Amino acid sequence: MGTIIDSRVAQPGLSPGILSLLQAEPCPAKSNGSGEAQSEAQRPKQPEKPATNDSKTTGGKRTYQFTDLSAIIEKPVEWIEEPFLARGEMHFLQGQGGSYKGTMALTWVAEATRRGEHTLLILAEDDLAKKVKPALIAAGADINLVHPVLMGSGEEAGSIVLPYDTDQLEQAINATRATLVVIDPLLSHVAGDHDSYRDHDMKRVLTKSVEWHSAPTQRSSAFTTPRKIPLAD
Repeated sequence: MGTIIDSRVAQPGLSPGILSLLQAEPCPAKSNGSGEAQSEAQRPKQPEKPATNDSKTTGGKRTYQFTDLSAIIEKPVEWIEEPFLARGEMHFLQGQGGSYKGTMALTWVAEATRRGEHTLLILAEDDLAKKVKPALIAAGADINLVHPVLMGSGEEAGSIVLPYDTDQLEQAINATRATLVVIDPLLSHVAGDHDSYRDHDMKRVLTKSVEWHSAPTQRSSAFTTPRKIPLAD
């Protein structure tokens, strides 16, 4: 669903090969209950469903449909900062506390504004006056193109909560024509009734944002997180 970037290696001078080695995690073998690894051939097969060529839902049952791959037009990856930040993609900037994930994200924001692009900041921890604005100025950002976002106004203003505020966030993206959205840190903006350790819950949080990236403006997003988000392929 997205690119996971380790903030320890997301810096100039390290090759994509080193990056992939540092990020690679072994895929654990499934056990057959006796402590022995179970091969693909040994695993029980699921019963096959009856084939159908009907792509519509009939009688309340969901049925499949085929996609004509020959009609799909290939698109090259447009890199903003190769191999870390791509146009129109979702990215996860992962690293321990103090590894400058937020600072790196602000650097990307500053670079976007120097290209004349609007950006959105969804922040939960860093102070705008003491850290965010000084860091952006130091990075040469055009402050007029950076838009921090809160929900509500005045004393009632608060952080965006995902996935419940996704529609409002999308409206803010459209209103500013933002091409880069930074959510820092992601877990601070996840609704309390969603478990960040559950794959299904996090898919619900992030799936809606896929629509941002498929828009004609090719929006990108960067989520900072202290650990890997459990998203299945």
